[in-house]
Amino acid sequence: MFDGATDVSVSENETVYARVVEQGVPHNVFVKIHAVEHAHAEGILGAFETAMDSVDPGWDWKQKLITTGSDGASVNLGKRHSVAKLLKDQVPHLFAMHCVSHRLELGAIDAMKQRDGKMFQDLKSVLMNLHKHYHYSTKALRELQLLSEAMNDQIAKPVNLSGTRWMPHLSRCLDVLLSKYSTFVAHFENTLEGKSRTVQARAQLILRHLKDYNLLNYMHFLKDVLAILSELSLQFQKDSCGLPEATEALETACLRLSALHLRLGVNLQNFLDTVTENHMFKNVQLHAPTLSQEQFKTKQDALIDLDIDHISSRVGDKSFYPVNLPETRAVP
Repeated sequence: MFDGATDVSVSENETVYARVVEQGVPHNVFVKIHAVEHAHAEGILGAFETAMDSVDPGWDWKQKLITTGSDGASVNLGKRHSVAKLLKDQVPHLFAMHCVSHRLELGAIDAMKQRDGKMFQDLKSVLMNLHKHYHYSTKALRELQLLSEAMNDQIAKPVNLSGTRWMPHLSRCLDVLLSKYSTFVAHFENTLEGKSRTVQARAQLILRHLKDYNLLNYMHFLKDVLAILSELSLQFQKDSCGLPEATEALETACLRLSALHLRLGVNLQNFLDTVTENHMFKNVQLHAPTLSQEQFKTKQDALIDLDIDHISSRVGDKSFYPVNLPETRAVP
């Protein structure tokens, strides 16, 4: 398994892991992080080969190589000229697979963008602005800490949404925001006074989103959906996860998503139970909803169905089998 990343020195590196079987038990072994001279197929393959050769210069690891796993970038899995194609020319029996966790992520995001693109973008905006506000300002973070102590609450610094695509991280962002919701609202209301115009404009934008009933309803609903998808993603990432376990986990996740049609998730139900008839939520006055509860339910059911369709198509049975590269001679 290999994946590229850029470090703090803006240098491209390739991280290589090997999935091996010892005494009938599969597990993942870290091989090496190696610098990539050029981020094209030959450059990435060179870093990959150097990393594998470093384990034991004398061993012929390509004869033991069965499968490669990576994200779906064309430089990795393209049919004409890619790392997988170059490796397959040397190892005819090689299978190249697109990471199922990446496919899960892509399927879920496609569904969210297709069904509620504006709402999803507003959610990403508020989460990214929250992180930016406290990450780049020690003063703002200190003010948040003092306010948390005054409210007898523990500080929770917003985490970074940008730069990661795993569902558990998006779920964690929502956990921090919703668990400390009142504290964040109180701090941004205080920020509107005596600050620069830039900071005030950012605070107004964040407050407008935080007091939007429609967006809060969507956040709590999405948190229930993400809890299921995050668990599925983490299941795919386990060392012990093989084809039978992955297939069973996918089927279970789809059934759990379908169950949200019949019964609201815990987070959404708690939100509806907490908000008052006058749209007060945790002592914060929300803007009135623009949809009825029946309309909210219709949109949520449609998103659930779309999630299941996209995930099943991207992470269905075909996803657990090799990418369709040009045919070569069979395994000797």
